[in-house]
Amino acid sequence: MIDNIVGSKTEVTKAVDIPKAKTVDIKPEDKTSTIIDDDTMPLEIWERQNKTDYILDLFDVGERKDFLPTDIIEGYNGIDEFIKKRIKVEGYEPTTRSYNKVLDQLKKELDIDEDTDKEAVYDRIKGFVNAYKSLRNVKEIDFDKTIKKLRQGKTSAEIEEILMKTVEKYLI
Repeated sequence: MIDNIVGSKTEVTKAVDIPKAKTVDIKPEDKTSTIIDDDTMPLEIWERQNKTDYILDLFDVGERKDFLPTDIIEGYNGIDEFIKKRIKVEGYEPTTRSYNKVLDQLKKELDIDEDTDKEAVYDRIKGFVNAYKSLRNVKEIDFDKTIKKLRQGKTSAEIEEILMKTVEKYLI
């Protein structure tokens, strides 16, 4: 059968999916590229290719984003902004690996177990990030001491309560 292929037409009867490697142009002028994996992919490229924020993918929100209330989306956006700023402050390259690293550090700082439900993780981190942002505006407060207290809250409601009790002292 193989010896009769020369000069004949071959019909394809079954489509085969061949996975494409992800590439990033190094220099647009010389058309060179390199293969990169999802772990080292720059965040900007990952988000552009996937047409979603990386945080939403990590929390399995994906296409459900369009059906979520605005306050929940704003919560994810706040967490995303916080993580991206922390990546910059730490001097990391803005890749998916560094994003995961910073998120894991934040979970560790807040004593969030790896088996914790994603909704509970979201709620806790959102509460912490919101409190953190609020504290930045109170000049008289011992910021580091208060952040340590906030880390003890197990839900966004507990974190908010700790924040209010702390800030209340300075407002009266």
